[in-house]
Amino acid sequence: MVAKIKVTNSVKEILNNYDADELLRTVPYDYKPNLNAIYSYSSRVKSTTPISVTLTTQILDWLTAIAENNDISLSLLFNFLIETVADCGKIH
Repeated sequence: MVAKIKVTNSVKEILNNYDADELLRTVPYDYKPNLNAIYSYSSRVKSTTPISVTLTTQILDWLTAIAENNDISLSLLFNFLIETVADCGKIH
């Protein structure tokens, strides 16, 4: 499924080399976001560009549910998770 998501330049660079779906599969399914960390991350985000991202329906539904349940945007959650996973894996 293709989703239009606003991404940061850092995330765009990561996605040039890695598959978003595969990166997000490394996040535990029962992930509970730390809203303080996400809001802190949000304050550092400079600019975003809308791009098309191919995700499985399962991953997109999972992301959407987390975003809606925590009253944060899907784009913000997506960027935060991609950068966190990339940082943890030191792949960027």
